[in-house]
Amino acid sequence: MKRFLLPLALVAALVATTGCSSSSSPFDPETTAELLQDCGLEGFLVFLAIFDNLGDVVDEISNGDDSPDVTITPTGNEFEWDFVVTLDTTGNGLSDTTLDGTITFDDDPTDGTVPGDTATLAVTQTSSATPNAVATLGLELTDGGVNVTGTTAITGVSSCNVNFTIPVATPLIISFLDQLRDERQVAGLQLPNFLAFGVMGQFNMTVTGAGATLSSTVILDGSNGVLFSNPVINQIELDDLFTVIPAGDELLQTLQCALAGIFGMDEVAFVIEDIIDAVLNGETSIDEGAFTAVPVPGQANTFDITLSGDATITARVSLPGDPTAGPLTGIITVSTWRFDNTVTTGFFFGDGVGQSTSPLIIDIDNNQLQSYYGTASFTESPCLATISVPASNPITADSGEFSVSGADALHEVAFRLVSDGEALFDEVIITDGVIDEINVPGEILAALLEFVLF
Repeated sequence: MKRFLLPLALVAALVATTGCSSSSSPFDPETTAELLQDCGLEGFLVFLAIFDNLGDVVDEISNGDDSPDVTITPTGNEFEWDFVVTLDTTGNGLSDTTLDGTITFDDDPTDGTVPGDTATLAVTQTSSATPNAVATLGLELTDGGVNVTGTTAITGVSSCNVNFTIPVATPLIISFLDQLRDERQVAGLQLPNFLAFGVMGQFNMTVTGAGATLSSTVILDGSNGVLFSNPVINQIELDDLFTVIPAGDELLQTLQCALAGIFGMDEVAFVIEDIIDAVLNGETSIDEGAFTAVPVPGQANTFDITLSGDATITARVSLPGDPTAGPLTGIITVSTWRFDNTVTTGFFFGDGVGQSTSPLIIDIDNNQLQSYYGTASFTESPCLATISVPASNPITADSGEFSVSGADALHEVAFRLVSDGEALFDEVIITDGVIDEINVPGEILAALLEFVLF
């Protein structure tokens, strides 16, 4: 994340140490301000994630959607409901976060909501996995978004606590994802900022941590700049702090590279099915690609494989039995593998090279893949991605998890993708998201990945 910290307006050469500093170390306002600035941004992303999850509450009330994670109860007051939302933010199948509160509309929302409708909202997030929060908000629906005002207090954000107030005079103007996608596509842009929402407005923020308190007005103009105006840290006035968050088109190549690594590893695992069938039937091609399987001397049922087509795949494969005798059941060990791709085909994105960094372990039943795990790297210039599938939660046809990181000259991303649907990637939870050392809630990163995938 690029930062531009203007000279301090007023700083003594040495000021009193803070509670987190040693007696021999002076308090560094600039460094501490950067730390709290980043932590404040993380807190704001937590707020946006909470706001995103509350959309299911409004949909259930206004459209009758039946979400198993949402419970709504009329309070007896006109147009008012209590609600509870339970969330699994880690992908382990257990609810770890609860949003509960009350929402009151200015008009009956059960026939749907329209631009101009307003509501007041009180919500508390209680979580064992992510920060806790209390918010009191005013909402006004717009065409393609919502205007938000009110107060929010978030505790347990990395190493800080965050409080902010959004004045009525300068509401946050938030564009919904579909509206934002339409606007960006019309403008010829493919991705939003990593905030994943169109956000404009300003609010007053206080961030406490590292033995200091930073107070500032935060201004968002809808671009990839965040201005901390008139910041004060421990009563020391600083000049404006300006942070440039990643632009979508810059993140695009990094995210594509990371996803290409996932898809490439998955493609290699599943092509093993075709390879076993080809060896069984004595075939010399697979899907119009030339295929060879050369036995490795001294290693029973082990073959050096080459499959050439739009992409070239080479691998050393050890099978649980003689593949020419019939369908196999057991564990396949792909001790090394590599694919070189020179054209856009299948799940591969452009030029790229994928290769194992540990054995790929595949469980088959009657020549059909049941699951796999292992680690790999993928290079699509200028990005390098690493992919890991743990043995404790291997990928099956409909579930499993990938840990992914990608980096290029501009940005670094990391996340964990947990699949739990009828088909791989049909339903996924994104967690442990990091962009340029900023922790990003899974809901925010999932919206970015949706842009890349769809």
